[in-house]
Amino acid sequence: MNKDKIEIKRRIAKLEHMLHEFSIYLSQHTDPDDVPCAIDMEICRIEQKLCKEYAKLGISMTDLSEKEKEKWK
Repeated sequence: MNKDKIEIKRRIAKLEHMLHEFSIYLSQHTDPDDVPCAIDMEICRIEQKLCKEYAKLGISMTDLSEKEKEKWK
């Protein structure tokens, strides 16, 4: 595996971790209908970055396993 792919996978891992942390926070502290706009926008921004990073590896969201797709919810 070349150095670029390793860096991309590291960025993906960081973004997925951030998304997971937001999910935990929201599930513990907020009614889903009362999500502050700034948090909702940040989640969307992270999801967009994830799509771009996966695309660099030649993976689209439809290529991900069901387990990986669940992380996004």
